[in-house]
Amino acid sequence: MKLIPVVEFEPATYQKHKHISPAGTIDENRDEWAAYWKASLADSGIEGLEPYAPGSWLVRVEAIHQPIVIEQLLKRHLAHVESTPDATTVDYVQALSGGYVFETDETIIYPQCCGDLGDIHEWKKAVSFSNEGEEMLWIGHPWLMMKSIDDTSIQIRETDEYDELAMLEPITLQRTLLQTAIDVAEAELAHFHQRIAPVVRELVPHEHEIVLDVLVYGNR
Repeated sequence: MKLIPVVEFEPATYQKHKHISPAGTIDENRDEWAAYWKASLADSGIEGLEPYAPGSWLVRVEAIHQPIVIEQLLKRHLAHVESTPDATTVDYVQALSGGYVFETDETIIYPQCCGDLGDIHEWKKAVSFSNEGEEMLWIGHPWLMMKSIDDTSIQIRETDEYDELAMLEPITLQRTLLQTAIDVAEAELAHFHQRIAPVVRELVPHEHEIVLDVLVYGNR
């Protein structure tokens, strides 16, 4: 079982030239969508970055090392934040878009629309979840539902926003294995936190430590 932190690189955000998006869905035209994504990022000097899967816009945080990638990612994400040596509009800072890919030998669940790195707290909540009935496990929308089975396991299932069952059968997770996956994910986040800190400090001279924690952990 793995919980893999990923950041979204939405192609239009990085375009400096007009690139026509391919026809059809990503599943139908993975190669064309992958080429479109890479061409869009290349406009901003980002090359050699590989997505989590062909056609995806998600990149593992452990793959984000190049200074140009970190700089362009943060400049765009913080473009709306006003910062001077004396003040920063911290309230406008959000965690980096993306989230966590949940992966087992049989199943892959991707983060959904509006998911972000702060969703690590949702997975941590799931480990100790013991309430009766189901509750939402937020990964973006559509989200997951979770329920407690016993002291050793929980069950998650996919839904859409209208609470209709999706194709995925409910999955039973051992709490200890999920906690181990979370520990590994948090170690990756800690390393990522260190790598992006100098750029955050440069872009946001005031309260950069608070901003950094929001970006990586969703903490305020």
